[in-house]
Amino acid sequence: NEGDAIKVFVRIRPPTEGSGSADGEQNLCLSVLSSTTLRLHSNPEPKTFTFDHVADMHTTQESVFSAVAKGIVESCMSGYNGTIFAYGQTGSGKTFTMMGPSESDHFSHNLRGVIP
Repeated sequence: NEGDAIKVFVRIRPPTEGSGSADGEQNLCLSVLSSTTLRLHSNPEPKTFTFDHVADMHTTQESVFSAVAKGIVESCMSGYNGTIFAYGQTGSGKTFTMMGPSESDHFSHNLRGVIP
């Protein structure tokens, strides 16, 4: 049953200030090929990976919620168990994706996280 399956979602975070080009996209090691596929620019050959969903660096928090959490929340409201697990390197954007900006930041509600 697809509802019982573990799904893997990938979110590509924008480069931090000062870590790349002015447009933020020239020297990236990853390219999003589709909503389910990304390419790692590695030597000697690039590698392509497929996931349940890939969110590029321009994806909004609301879109991430819709893709990742909405179905799980709806299932939980119907009495089923659900888990959202964020995994990644330090500074990769897990807290921002899950919680949104820190409380000390004044932000609009469209930036709130998956579990605000």
